[in-house]
Amino acid sequence: MGKGGASEMDYAQNLTWVENLRIQSYSEHPEVNAAADVLVSEFYKGKKQKRNFKAYTRDARKLVASLWLHEQELFRFTTKKAYFESGKQGQRKQVWMTRRSLDLFNTAVGIGWVVLHRKGIPPGVSKTGKGFNSVYKTTKRFYNLLTHLKHEDVLPDPDAPRIELKDENGILQSLPESYTYSEDYSWTVNVLEKHYQRIQDTNILSASGTPIPLHHLFYVRKFKGSMATGGRLYAQIENYPKQDRLRMTMDGRPVCSLDISQLHPQLLLRFLHKRDTEDLGLFAKARGDDIYTMTDYPELDRSIHKKLINLLFNAKTPDSGCQALMSTHYWKSEETGKWECKTYKGNQKRKGDPVLGKASMQSARAYLYSFKRHHPLMSPAICSGMGVRLQAADGRMMLTVLDYHNNVGLPVIPIHDEIIVPRTQPTMEFAVIALRDAFRNTFGEEGRFGSIYAKWSFGDDTKEKGIEIKLDD
Repeated sequence: MGKGGASEMDYAQNLTWVENLRIQSYSEHPEVNAAADVLVSEFYKGKKQKRNFKAYTRDARKLVASLWLHEQELFRFTTKKAYFESGKQGQRKQVWMTRRSLDLFNTAVGIGWVVLHRKGIPPGVSKTGKGFNSVYKTTKRFYNLLTHLKHEDVLPDPDAPRIELKDENGILQSLPESYTYSEDYSWTVNVLEKHYQRIQDTNILSASGTPIPLHHLFYVRKFKGSMATGGRLYAQIENYPKQDRLRMTMDGRPVCSLDISQLHPQLLLRFLHKRDTEDLGLFAKARGDDIYTMTDYPELDRSIHKKLINLLFNAKTPDSGCQALMSTHYWKSEETGKWECKTYKGNQKRKGDPVLGKASMQSARAYLYSFKRHHPLMSPAICSGMGVRLQAADGRMMLTVLDYHNNVGLPVIPIHDEIIVPRTQPTMEFAVIALRDAFRNTFGEEGRFGSIYAKWSFGDDTKEKGIEIKLDD
């Protein structure tokens, strides 16, 4: 692929998989410090004064660490100055960037650490109106400076925000000023900071005995569209395969995970109907299935149905829900042997096959109606957008779980509605109590009746164990 001059179709087909570079890491490793000093020295060359020298040095360490950490040689990046300025409230494009980051990035290009791979396409020229950022590539000259750097030497950016807000197009925004003064904001930041301190004091190793990098355990609460939607906790550890997570150790002890079964369907039943079971389907022992079992589509694995049904819960309208179904493909992973699926956007190159056999509005509507017919109590939630709003609620619940663990000094790793803890009787008993009390605390009246169901999973050959957590005890 040559540099520059790409058509939108050529760009979309070949480079939409490339991720944006996010400058959210930091390191004081000697090689990072040396490279940062070279970068800063080059930036100040010919300038009479070295204004903001300490700030530039700190940001240079962030840029070097982030470039090295990026697992792809290719990355997307914009050098449009407006993206590095605060602008009007709520309009800032990349809140983790500074103008110093832009100065240093351009300097890195100037000394050959980074080269342009494909010129971007401005929104005004793009048919979609969104455009594409330029694609850059790190060079051997850069990597040759960091031959002894390891993942455990890279830390989260100490100035990185603990809470993020993106608009519907995935562009980062400034948090509403009213929210930054709210109790929820201060509580979230306080809980996540204390959790990270506890994680720093815990020796967390992979199955091979190597340390899990701390930047993989740095959690951020992420909202999308507004502070009422989204709100789940995210960290890179969530990208690890589940079995890899379960083979970790904490301070020399194996771990296990407690995973709530069908959290959102349970919450929807409670909010819509003040009950914790369906008449037909959910937890019905006679049928022996759950809400993610679709008897009209036995050829699809339960994990695929879970993806599709959650798409319908999150969609705001039937048309958008059907479009999402039509854009979803599935395939079996060669590495894990498990089924995977992805919902694509625009002209992205598709992998696998359409989940419904034929990507048509007719087949999508048939799937939607089949779900409503088999789960009538859940029908009002379909294509209502309620699923996305529930993420803010379960985000608060998991923060409460972290808060409880912080208070007693126990390490815990959250994975959406799952928590990983050391495999000891006291820690496992406390995890159940924390989950029960957090559910009650978060959901009030709707969280104080009936039961929730969960399962313990382990990293060895121990069989998974389902448990019932009674909320009215």
